[in-house]
Formats: sequence, C-alpha cells, structure tokens
Amino acid sequence: MQQASGTQSTKRRIPRSAADAATFVVSAALVVVLITLAVLLVNREDASRAADDARIAILAEGTLSAAASVENASSQTLLAVTLASSDAQADEDIVAAAVAALARTSDELTRRFDILASELTPSEQAAATEALARFDAETQVFVATSLNGNIDAATAAFSDSTAAYDELVAELVEVRDTHVQSVLLAGQGLGRVADAVRFMVFFLVPLMLIIVYRRGTRRRDDARHLEEALASERALTQSRDDFIADLSHELRTPLTGIYGFALALGDSSNLSDDDREYAKHIISEAAELNRMVDDLITTGRIAAGTLAMSTEDLHLEPVVAEVAAVFAMRGTPVMVRVPDVIVRADRMGLRQLVLNLVSNAARHGGDEISVEAVMREGFVSMRVIDNGSGVPADIEPYLFKRYLHGDGRALLGGSVGLGTAVAAAYAESFGGTIGYLRHNERTIFEVRLPAVISDSVPVLV
Repeated sequence: MQQASGTQSTKRRIPRSAADAATFVVSAALVVVLITLAVLLVNREDASRAADDARIAILAEGTLSAAASVENASSQTLLAVTLASSDAQADEDIVAAAVAALARTSDELTRRFDILASELTPSEQAAATEALARFDAETQVFVATSLNGNIDAATAAFSDSTAAYDELVAELVEVRDTHVQSVLLAGQGLGRVADAVRFMVFFLVPLMLIIVYRRGTRRRDDARHLEEALASERALTQSRDDFIADLSHELRTPLTGIYGFALALGDSSNLSDDDREYAKHIISEAAELNRMVDDLITTGRIAAGTLAMSTEDLHLEPVVAEVAAVFAMRGTPVMVRVPDVIVRADRMGLRQLVLNLVSNAARHGGDEISVEAVMREGFVSMRVIDNGSGVPADIEPYLFKRYLHGDGRALLGGSVGLGTAVAAAYAESFGGTIGYLRHNERTIFEVRLPAVISDSVPVLV
C-alpha cells in the first residue's frame, strides 16, 4: 500500500532585514537630528549653511525610513502570499490587505523623495532618482506576481526588489552622510564637536538604546499577535475540513441506498414512460451526488496525507467503458475510442479520475462527449473531449484548484468545485499530468499516465 502525501504548506522564513533596517533607520535619524542640533548650538557662525545641510540630512533619513517601510510591507505581502498558497480561499483577504498596505507605503516613499529631490544638487538628484525608479519598478513586478498567487515568482520578485532597495538605500545614505559631514565640518573647532559627541555619548546614546528597545518589544508583540491570528485561522480551516469529511461519510450510506433503489426502480418493467423518465433523473442526480461525496472524502484524505492507494497494471479500456455505461444509464452517451493500453495506477482512483472528467464534460460541456487514448513513448495520452464552449478565461488559471469559488458563488455551477482538482491529484499521484486546451472548437482535458508497454499496441512518436 502506498500513501499519497497531501498538500503541505512550505514555511518560508521571511527576512527580518527589512524590520531591522526600519528600526536602525529611525534610530539613526534621531541621532543625526540630535547631532545636528548640538553642532548648531555651539557653532552659530555657520548656522545658515548647517541648517540647510541638516534639513537635507533629515529629509534623506525620512526617505530612508519610508523606503524601509516599503521593504517591510513587501515582506509582509510575501508572508501573506505564502499563507494563501496553502489555502487560497481562506487567505485571499490577507493578500489583498497586504498589497494595499504596500501601495500606501510606496506612495509615501514617492512623496518624501519628491521633497528631498527638490533640495539636492543635479548630480545627487539624478543618481537617487534612477535608484528610486528601479526600486519602484521591481516593487510593481512583485505586487503583480503576489496578486497572481504564484509563490515562487513572488519570492524571486521579492529578491529583486530587495536588491533594488539596497541600491536606493546606498544612494540615500551617501546623500545623508555627505550633508551630515558638511554639518559637522561647519563647526570651526574640534573642541566644540567633541563637546557635542560627549553630550551624545552620555545622554543621547542611552536614550537611543531605550527607544530601540521599546520599538523591538513592540515589534515582537505585533509578531506574536499575528502568529496567534494565523494559528486561529489554521484551526478554523482544519475544523471546516473535519466537518466536511464527517458530513461526507454520513451522507454516503443514505445516498448509496437511494442510488441502489433508483437503479432497481429503473429496471422495473411495470413503469410507464413518464415514470421511467423520472427514475432516470433520480439515478442521474443520485450518481452525481455520490460522485461529489467521493470527491469530498478524497479531498479530505489528500489534505490529511491518508489517501491509501494500491497501484497495479490496469487495462484502461474496461475502466473507461464502465464509466461510459454509468452515463449511458443516465441518458448521456459517451463515445469510447480507447485501444488495449495498460497503465500503472490505482483502480478506484483511476475510475474516479475518468468519472470526474466525464461528469465535468456532461455538466458544463456539449452534448457530444468522447474518451480517446493513444500510446506514446513511455505514457498513455487519454483525452476527454466535448463540443462545448470551453472553460471561461477567468476560471482557467484556477481550473485544477480546490473549491472553485469567487464573489460568494460557485464558479462552476452544479458542483462543489472539486472534480478537476481531485482528477489532477490522482493524475499526479500516479506519476502523470493533466492539462486543458481548446482545439478545433473542442474542449479537451488530457491526462498523461505512465504506460506499461505492450507489443500489441502501436506507439505514436
């Protein structure tokens, strides 16, 4: 027996450099301001020039603080995207809120930079503007990949934006240090500067340490509260999954009885044509409910990592024919064009995979449904084809995700949004793949499964 491992959230450590940088920038800004004030108090002769340089230094520190806030908001956005990748439905609001916060901090950075740029020399302004433009562009790329929910692309974009952030910080630090140095040089006597330094050592450094400690404590408290909120969200998600699993098991027994009695009723020779049609509808709906319950149970087992499978060499045609017979009893003909090919899979899992794809075609596709298969090098390509209008463009990126819902409604009406997700999970557990395409006005779901090569079956190259 093999265990199909469930989807597991990969915890990524969000870099603390952004938060540490924000704390350092704020503390350094305070030191710069206090040093500037001390120098101005003891050096009145160059007060005007020192005041100009001090103002630019303070503006540079403010811009650095705003840039650090953008980087910190980006790291929080990456955290939200990481959480959303484990359960898209539960965490969509978290991603949206994080992106909105990132947009606000970006606007504040632009506002502060514009004020600073108006005070800089042309050469300073050109270098800093170029660094800001690159950081803003990389941040926009990161926002786009975050909204798409692609955790790998978002992580790569975050790294690029961090590199651009470091370049911007280097430019702003150079501006700040240049003007701070001018302020320090405005003092005509080293003794006055030494007095200011001693004042800072004996009074301002302890004050700065106290402020840094208080900010660090506040950040740890915020992180703890966020972790508690996320733990609560995970507990709610687990409770929901447990409830669905328990309910599915409770529904299976009565639905099996309903389906069995409906089949017996349909085989009765004492029914009128109208009654036989009613029985056919009962059989169809009961079978579909049974399929939905099976999907719910399978999804719960996949999430828990307890989906038991026994793989073996299976002839594909009898499995497809069995599914086609089920739909024939429900009044939905399915054309089967499957040669005598052999695949390596779990029998019940393979049946559920085919059943889900044919059911999807019957509910959402056209009235001409077929299942075809060909042997290729090393795998069998099985296609479920219908003449429907295809999958809407806004649904296609999420076609194989669990619980296809949005705006408070099911994106695929008449289902729980699990059929294609379960089919994809089984295909992957068998070592295969699944995909969707439109070709010649036909909707095609293609499953590629590992093949057991037979000399009697031609292989297409």
